[in-house]
Amino acid sequence: MDPITLWLIIVVLLFSAFFSGMEIAFVTSNKLKIELERKQDSFTSRIIALFTRSDSRFISTMLVGNNIALVLYGMLTARVLDPLLISWLPDGFENNALLLFLQTLISSIFILIFGEFLPKILFQINPNSTLRFFSLPTLIIYLFLFPLSSFTMMLTKFIFKVLFRMDFSEEQKVFSTFDMDNL
Repeated sequence: MDPITLWLIIVVLLFSAFFSGMEIAFVTSNKLKIELERKQDSFTSRIIALFTRSDSRFISTMLVGNNIALVLYGMLTARVLDPLLISWLPDGFENNALLLFLQTLISSIFILIFGEFLPKILFQINPNSTLRFFSLPTLIIYLFLFPLSSFTMMLTKFIFKVLFRMDFSEEQKVFSTFDMDNL
């Protein structure tokens, strides 16, 4: 087993966890608190204000990043699991369909636990603090993925406009009673 591939799997899994966690932290954050912190004009509050200017763009960027991480994770885990599964399966059971099924099952269990469920639970505990803590690395990734995310959003809007005759617009920010109660 190649140790570099194992390290790459861990790194990609951490990126997936990061994107999933930041998505849920952003969605569950108290927008009123964010707005009040923005008035203090700190470095992190300015970064978070950039994200909140377009909720859909931020979420789109996190989803694009997570999809890239998931594709890389799938490719890397297949390289690791393929020889392991072939050596563990009894003779005559080494067909491609069974290997693909087992690879998908094993890698899905890992990504669901460590790339989705656990990060979303952890990042949701204190979403506003999480956003502040990870604001700088998120900004760097956000800027890096911005062109791809923008293209994805434009393509999505075009498809919905042409096929479904739906128009998209950014909604105005409204503070919920949850935001008010959790000041």
